[in-house]
Amino acid sequence: MQLFCLPHAGGSATAFLRWRPELPADVEVLPIELAGRGTRHDERPAIDAASAGADAAMRILAQRRPGVPYAIWGHSMGSLVAYEALSSLRERTDDLPGHLIVSGRSAPHIPLKSNDIHKIANDDAFIAAVDTYGGGTKEALAEPSLRALFLPVLRADFQLSETYAWAQRAAVDCPITVVNGVDDLSIDRPGVDAWRELAATGIDFRSAPGGHFFLYQNQDIVRSVVADVSAALQRRRIELIGKGTQ
Repeated sequence: MQLFCLPHAGGSATAFLRWRPELPADVEVLPIELAGRGTRHDERPAIDAASAGADAAMRILAQRRPGVPYAIWGHSMGSLVAYEALSSLRERTDDLPGHLIVSGRSAPHIPLKSNDIHKIANDDAFIAAVDTYGGGTKEALAEPSLRALFLPVLRADFQLSETYAWAQRAAVDCPITVVNGVDDLSIDRPGVDAWRELAATGIDFRSAPGGHFFLYQNQDIVRSVVADVSAALQRRRIELIGKGTQ
């Protein structure tokens, strides 16, 4: 299968590159680079999830291999972008993902526990607030040149995430897997459980040791989730082939 990955606020496609040697050769890991970072550092980062999702959808379609099943995995802010990308894909194509994997974020129609971080004007105070997620932001942005490069992206991402307003739409019509770190203080159980309200066909809840960035530190849960999703997609593909020959 193809596995398209969308990163957390301030993250880039490189966050998922370490997955490639960890996963089977028949899983093609395809990180989506969002505007403002990596190879797209000269582009203005999106400040609304719908725009980011539409952009991600176009980049997914550009890399699709016809006939190969695919899934989308979004982490934290990336979960929100993945959800919006799925909505955009519905409007553009019949080539839709067979699975949606989300981690590190409550369901998009549930208000965040806090939505004030993007409003903090003082850079040091903003970075300190972001650092409560546990990603080492303060240390990463200690170098002035790195701060100048990445702080605007981080601010845009938090604005995107914290100002999101959910719009009523059809339920997600592919299975959803929801994965979270047991020590992630940025989410709560009701908000996570609310993903169930958006699922039309089935949902699986998984947890793993660690905090908000568990999936970059715990490759066992990544391998387990991907193996299960890949097997489910293959079963579905065989079923469809069988129906087509009847």
